[in-house]
Amino acid sequence: MRHIVQVLTFDAGSKIVSGLVSFLLIRFMADSEYAKYTFALSITAVVIGTLASSFNRIYIVGFQHLNLEKRSASFLSLQIIGVFVMTILLSPLAVDVGHEYWVILILILATLFTEYVRSIFQQEMRFLRYSLIDTARTLLFCMGLLLVILVLKLQPHAVEVILLQAGAAMVVFFTAFGKSFALKEMLQLGKALNLARSIIQGPYRHLFIYFLLLAFFSQLDVFMLKVMGTNFQLATYGSAFRYYTILIMALNSIHAVLLPVIQTATTIRDLDRIYHNNFRLLRVVVPTLFIGAWAAQWIIPWIDKGRYPEAITVFQILAASAGVSLAFSPHVNVVMRFEDFKFLVLVIALGLVLSIGLNVVLIPAFGASGTAVATLASFAFVNGMIYIRARSHRQRFKQVQQDTP
Repeated sequence: MRHIVQVLTFDAGSKIVSGLVSFLLIRFMADSEYAKYTFALSITAVVIGTLASSFNRIYIVGFQHLNLEKRSASFLSLQIIGVFVMTILLSPLAVDVGHEYWVILILILATLFTEYVRSIFQQEMRFLRYSLIDTARTLLFCMGLLLVILVLKLQPHAVEVILLQAGAAMVVFFTAFGKSFALKEMLQLGKALNLARSIIQGPYRHLFIYFLLLAFFSQLDVFMLKVMGTNFQLATYGSAFRYYTILIMALNSIHAVLLPVIQTATTIRDLDRIYHNNFRLLRVVVPTLFIGAWAAQWIIPWIDKGRYPEAITVFQILAASAGVSLAFSPHVNVVMRFEDFKFLVLVIALGLVLSIGLNVVLIPAFGASGTAVATLASFAFVNGMIYIRARSHRQRFKQVQQDTP
């Protein structure tokens, strides 16, 4: 509980600053530039979600099995190789995105480096340092943006904002980890490929596939709206989504702490105690979330000066989705604890199919609000299935312990 509150406190500070950044961008960026920036963040989120998120979990879940204490630099090399592979696979997007595509690649690499450091601190349960990485890069990015907008009096463009965000991430990485940066070991690609072979041949390949699908699943709303909607609808959804990310900061904090803690749980009492503390936190966070959704009808028009009126409805629907995720998604850590990775792949694949189907039907009829409804329904389905599976694992774990003399 103490660690969750600690991480949540720092995340709150970081998200407040991030919220300030979002407000500045919504106010001062042109609609077309903000739509470009929203799409750029979605591409970044897919790649980082596929690589950093999956490798983050593999680093923690498979730390001992894969002997990662001695293969840490190879672990980063493997992710960098993955970035370049995904860059080639996603290269058709370069035609539509333009020169911003290569700027996005810089942001992806910079984010990957900082997430790698955070994974190390998370596995070591050094949650203060884990939180400070994100807080520092957000503060640095905000300071740079304030300089551009308020001091230099320049209207920010998507490319400039992306480069500024990437620069802040790299400064934080070298400040926090520069002395431990093993460049020689990173360049030994043979070791990275051996590590890749170990992952592919073991159960962790399913975990990687799960996070690959989850990365697309979490950004599918933006992609579908990009294809089937208008730039204004995308900008509207993007503005509401920025507010939504502030709401779900508690979810990220909970996951950050629960994953390594649950990996060390040896009895059913340990698991029950962990989730009891988590439930106590949710009793405070969830009501606060819905109060924020209610207040959005006054706060959002004040922030965006009425530019995106539909953003209020979109945000309120996404807030309901956040409530569902906060209540049920932490149980995915139990499913990972028992290495039930094939189930996770199956359920996220079904969630993707459901989301695509709902978006195809709802976007033409309801625009950005339809996308939000599709997100709520598909996330509720995935999280509900994971919760049921986690309870099943806990019951079997309890039965095994009772049967053990």
